[in-house]
Amino acid sequence: MRVDSSPCSVISMDSLFRIVAEDYGRETLKSARNFEALTKKVARYRNHLVFTLRCKQRGVVPVSLRLKCPINTRHAKDIVNRTERSLLNERVHIINGKLNSLRVQRQAITEYLQSTLSTELWNQFSQQMLLESYTHFMTLTVLGPIGV
Repeated sequence: MRVDSSPCSVISMDSLFRIVAEDYGRETLKSARNFEALTKKVARYRNHLVFTLRCKQRGVVPVSLRLKCPINTRHAKDIVNRTERSLLNERVHIINGKLNSLRVQRQAITEYLQSTLSTELWNQFSQQMLLESYTHFMTLTVLGPIGV
């Protein structure tokens, strides 16, 4: 095993993937890549959720959910405003459902990788994924979504 288990040692993701491919084969490498992709997706969807909840909390409707009111009366505008808020609530519901689905998929891959990889390699891999997930989430949070 070529993994340095010292606490200060940080191996790049490419190096970890190379080790997985050489020592554990293509199927395990495919699972590791899927785990990485799912981790990034979870970070993106968490960011979508944070953004949507902030919009809801501040009473702002994102551009993508705005509706044009074809009738110029107060009652019609109230109907459109309620509909836009309902769409925002539905988006929160959909994002939460997608997050749960992604987390279930990631958990299944986690269990497979934990049982397949050595403890040292799994620890390195999971630490890198945690760091990458946090970095991806923070990058999206700081840059912010476009279109609001």
